[in-house]
Amino acid sequence: MTTPPSADDLPDDPSPAAPRRTNRLSTATLVTGLLVLVLSAAGVTVAAVLVAHREPEPARPIDTHGKTWASELRAGDCFSALEEQATRVLVEPSPCARPHDGEVGAELTLPAADFPGDRAVAETARKECAERTRFLRQSVFGNRLELYADRPDEKAWKDGDRDVLCLLRYPGPQRLTAPLVDTKQTELVPLARIGPGDCLTKWQISGFLPLIDCRLEHRFEVYAVFTLPDGAWPGDEAVARAADEGCRSRWDALFGPAGPRLPDGRRAGRHYEAPVLDHWKKKNRQVTCLVTGTAGPLRGSVVPR
Repeated sequence: MTTPPSADDLPDDPSPAAPRRTNRLSTATLVTGLLVLVLSAAGVTVAAVLVAHREPEPARPIDTHGKTWASELRAGDCFSALEEQATRVLVEPSPCARPHDGEVGAELTLPAADFPGDRAVAETARKECAERTRFLRQSVFGNRLELYADRPDEKAWKDGDRDVLCLLRYPGPQRLTAPLVDTKQTELVPLARIGPGDCLTKWQISGFLPLIDCRLEHRFEVYAVFTLPDGAWPGDEAVARAADEGCRSRWDALFGPAGPRLPDGRRAGRHYEAPVLDHWKKKNRQVTCLVTGTAGPLRGSVVPR
């Protein structure tokens, strides 16, 4: 058994004890408490100021002055008081039968892609609008129509809106009082220039024929042209029979026996124009095969290109 050393055996200079850890939080609290006491004693009020995070103010809405965004209109709608707002357009909708300044000529959607920039969108929109509204340039007001494109900005594009509205504005001096398609002009062409896919507002035996863009209202569309054999005049009945048979065979080959279906769902009718004796004497033996409407005028082409 080991006997513990006596007090006399212990060293006179013991090793210093390890320093005691100080609780920094306790120290800070103590100092703060003392400071508050000192300031309170001096009559000073201590307050904690909390700075709240502020959300950015929303953008102010554009003042439309009671107008409508053009994007709410559709092709064929008429308007007045056009006003551009950056990439967008404001208008006052108007019935086309009342005095107005312009008309929506076309609608389109640009291809999906990364936003190419405002300038690129503007250039593409204008190019597409010019092409799609070309047929309305046949209006008697066509040479003075101004083209505007309501198009998406970067934010709208990223939200999935790539729609473009093509607007045609007539600067005057008078105002428009009818849809542009009702103010169209026709091109007069000789019979020899008529071919498949051409559309006509009417047929006339002699003189020039009124050719018109097929997207506008018309009465006939040419689906075939051929020439009867040369020789002596065979008589009205023989010419009519040869013309009918020739047009029928070309109709069946192009459309099938049922014929083409018009854009509005109606069936089309078949018609032909054959030479008369006076034409035959002048070496004109052309037969023109025509599509016609069975209940009203046509609009749009049915002949394959």
